Amino acid sequence: MPDNTPAFLLPERNDRLTLGGGGHLLYSPAFPGIPDTPGFWEGVWAGEEHLPCLLGVLLVDEQGMPMPLKRAWRSWQTHKVVLLYTVEGVPGLEVQEERTLAPGDVCASRFRFVWRGVQPRVLHLVLWSIRQPSEENCQPPCAMQRDLASWRMLPHPLCAALGADRLPESRLCLNTGENMPPLLWEASPFPDFFQREALQRIPNAESSSADAWQMHIALHYALYLEPEGTETICVGAAVSPWQEEAEQNLRTCLAADPLSVSSEYWQKALQGAPQIQCSQTMVELSARHSLAQMHLQLPCINKTFLPEVVRETCWIDGCERASAALMNELQSMVLPDEAGFRYVDYGSAALRLFQLSAHNNWVEPAYDCLSRYAAILQQRRDPDQSGLYLAASPWECTEYCPVRWPGHPFAALDASCTAYSLAQALEQMARALGKPAEASKWNLQGDRICNAVRMRLWNDSDLFFHDLCPQTGKLLPARTIAGFLPYYCGIATLAHLAGLWQLWDERTFGSSYPVPVLSMDHPLFSAEGLWQGGIEALPGCGRILPVSASAALDGLARASRTLDELLQGRAVLLLQRWLLLPFAVSNANRPCKSAHYHPHTGRPAQDTGPQKYPSGWFADMVIRHIAGVQPEPGPEGELRIDPLPFDLDWFRVTGIGVRGHKVDVVWDRHAGYGIYIDGEQRALVSRRIRMEIAM
Repeated sequence: MPDNTPAFLLPERNDRLTLGGGGHLLYSPAFPGIPDTPGFWEGVWAGEEHLPCLLGVLLVDEQGMPMPLKRAWRSWQTHKVVLLYTVEGVPGLEVQEERTLAPGDVCASRFRFVWRGVQPRVLHLVLWSIRQPSEENCQPPCAMQRDLASWRMLPHPLCAALGADRLPESRLCLNTGENMPPLLWEASPFPDFFQREALQRIPNAESSSADAWQMHIALHYALYLEPEGTETICVGAAVSPWQEEAEQNLRTCLAADPLSVSSEYWQKALQGAPQIQCSQTMVELSARHSLAQMHLQLPCINKTFLPEVVRETCWIDGCERASAALMNELQSMVLPDEAGFRYVDYGSAALRLFQLSAHNNWVEPAYDCLSRYAAILQQRRDPDQSGLYLAASPWECTEYCPVRWPGHPFAALDASCTAYSLAQALEQMARALGKPAEASKWNLQGDRICNAVRMRLWNDSDLFFHDLCPQTGKLLPARTIAGFLPYYCGIATLAHLAGLWQLWDERTFGSSYPVPVLSMDHPLFSAEGLWQGGIEALPGCGRILPVSASAALDGLARASRTLDELLQGRAVLLLQRWLLLPFAVSNANRPCKSAHYHPHTGRPAQDTGPQKYPSGWFADMVIRHIAGVQPEPGPEGELRIDPLPFDLDWFRVTGIGVRGHKVDVVWDRHAGYGIYIDGEQRALVSRRIRMEIAM
């Protein structure tokens, strides 16, 4: 039966390292990365910028010799990673590290040293970072203060501060002529300068040098260990665009308990998240992990995938965090030249937030930003106003399928569907803002795109949507997962239902796990993701890419509601397989969210890399398709309930935020289907049916 476990308390596991803290940083080394490295030596991500060698931790003995640490155990939860180390040659010494990424973009590690020897010992902890100066840097590279060190991380427009919860015993900066950081964190230059239990001062070491390629920064702390005693120290590094803010954030965080601060942040951040509980434990865990992971990624996701993350996180805390993330992106968006311009599906994200938000004070500024974006998108991708939008490069397409690229710009399904979703969002927002003339303009633009896709991109021969070559006016032959996007955005009609049957056709897209990027009958299809002798970061020639697969399955679910209810059984079957995909090669407590999967075995990518890419949406599907809560309001603003017939003994999805109200949906095979709004029972029926309930 269901329990009341908080959403952020996920089962512990030892195969993850990713941490986030609600700011702009993401700690996400490629698993297993450098598993024996204390601190944040693998670096962090600030947006799409990687900041390597941010914080290394070196343990030194009384003679100044490095003491190698060996990881004995590791555990991950949403807010922390706990690691236990042993020290080679010192059997009585254990070191425990609790690593977290606290609010204020503070990377912090709390170390606990346990000494079981019979004699007291003095050990030394050296915090170590590497700064890469730029050629234009003429300022002192590092400001060594009484309690910490801070510096500007050129060429990045960011500053960093390094310190601990106590004053350092000594400190040192070293210029080096090496251009590359050391591969091993133990390869620190500081033990050579550690004499008489202190880092030796070097005259003029902190002044900039014309031939210096790197600045090595160190702070030293003494640890006094009594027999059968323990010693604790908390160290950290803060990152901010402003040096004073980085220093202040670090001091504030270290003065408190960073682990408690991080835990409290996650509890508060996700207390507004829906509580999802289900008789199928794996479905429940898929949704809960997805909510936590998407919330973690929201501040620092690759902007191309921001709409997909907004789609999942819009159910959290009344859309406030998701709408803030979208507005930050829209208001800071600098529309670049043609070489850097990409189409992004901001329209569907804005429309979802518009449908769910209780407070629409963000709508007018968002409408202005999206209107400008739509105008430039049309100017650059559909200058003749044909209704078909061009992809200018293979990497601009949402699923990175190189087979689609004919060697020149082409009319792309995803580009046109993106433009259609944008027109839909702008039309509804214009009506809400009292701009009927502009709403009519966007309605006409949406109709033009819709008609062009239906008339020119549908192939009656193979009953599927294709891309089009503008030079020849002919459809491109490859069948890709982009062909399901017209169902996802609502362009497809009854005349196009046959295209959906390819989702379970074993010759095309009906693989064991849904849905491969490329049709399996294509000569270049590769379930392993091979392309021209190699594998790319997001292989688009046969693998399952979660965002694209989520959109295809959502298109099927939409068609089963709006076009043909006989498809609902098929939709449930494929959605069930999708929700269980993270467990294909894992146990029931460890959903594996990956950048891509094998379509026949469900095996995830071995080298997942940093988790900057969303792994599809799971909680959103549970809320809309299992619980049945729809974001679109009824004609009088009613709550729409429209579940698909999943065969479940029971489920409870509570705390769903819909236009300022909290909706609870409860199903029990014996007790029935109950809908509660703000704690008040509004419906109780014996079976799950479609209904509209006044809010």
